[in-house]
Amino acid sequence: MWRRPMFALVALVATWPALARALPPDPANPDDTPPEPAMQPPDEMAPLPPLAEPDPPLHEDNEFGPVILIEQIDITGNTATETEIIRRALPISAGDVLHASDKRLREARFKVLALGFFRDVTLAMHKGSQRGQVVVEVHVIERGTLVLNRLWFGTASLSPYWIGADAGERNLLGLGVAVGGGFIFAHQADLGEPGETFDGRDQYAAELRLADPSVRGTPWGASWAITLVHGSEPYQVTGGNDSKRTDLRAFPYRRFGMRAGVTYNVSALTRLSTGVRAESIDATLPIGPTRTLGDLTTSIDPHLDPGASRVVTASFGFDRDTRPDPILPHAGSHILASAELGSALVGGSYDFATVFASYEHYWPVFGDKHAIGLKL
Repeated sequence: MWRRPMFALVALVATWPALARALPPDPANPDDTPPEPAMQPPDEMAPLPPLAEPDPPLHEDNEFGPVILIEQIDITGNTATETEIIRRALPISAGDVLHASDKRLREARFKVLALGFFRDVTLAMHKGSQRGQVVVEVHVIERGTLVLNRLWFGTASLSPYWIGADAGERNLLGLGVAVGGGFIFAHQADLGEPGETFDGRDQYAAELRLADPSVRGTPWGASWAITLVHGSEPYQVTGGNDSKRTDLRAFPYRRFGMRAGVTYNVSALTRLSTGVRAESIDATLPIGPTRTLGDLTTSIDPHLDPGASRVVTASFGFDRDTRPDPILPHAGSHILASAELGSALVGGSYDFATVFASYEHYWPVFGDKHAIGLKL
């Protein structure tokens, strides 16, 4: 007989929490409020709302892995280079939302290395202030940016010596601007022997260059150069392959010109370029120059117009560089191709074309301490 009331009491106790949540609170007793529902365990928490879509579109072929928000980017290790120069070279920025496998993260290291200011660049990701956010640290190891591009010296029968050098600063005052220049001088031989007539003279040439590979952090770059040549061109009038100085004559000429170019970074590793060249030439040509070989006399074409003439050209180029270190390459490849076209249609005095192409590839050996290179 006692089992039924006890069963009813147990059932009432078991269902009381549900009834308490369903009943409204007693107005006379404001403290009589239903208890707060228990917190769900972490494994049962509702998923966080998805992060906002990124401003730039994600790469369709690399959308896998967790989505992360770049909270901030820290630049460390730079002392001579402005931080903003490095930040502008990165294909990512604070606030970007992307997959952890997005190739922009992989290209960031090569993009900074391509500046040519650093010996090594490493990237690391640290936890951000909130879940799903990361702090990207870009650590650089700087290198000297003063470069000796070329060194000329030698001697010949017409010139006892010539000497010159070309040097440049790739990162002027840490601003990412490249400046450079070169000068060469060739001394004319003393042709004071009797019977020797030669119209040659001392020669020299100079050039100044200025380039900004990323104007105000954009993919566009600009370059400028000015060149001066004070020259003397020899030509043979008599004799054979073993001609002497008495068999030679020369005519003086002067060249002065400017070049201007624009580049566009298609990607972190690929660049397109275009440019123009305008140059004035002033040559004092001999009248009717001829060459006599035995009984045969032929006219000589100096390939220059007498007096003042002009060279006006347009150039185009393609450059793709996957080398991690452009100064001391040990891996990757470099493809460079360019063409320059000159025509009277654009105001020049000469019609011509030049084409240049080169290819380099490097294979690291012995733990990246050595490399085998192929150059074409």
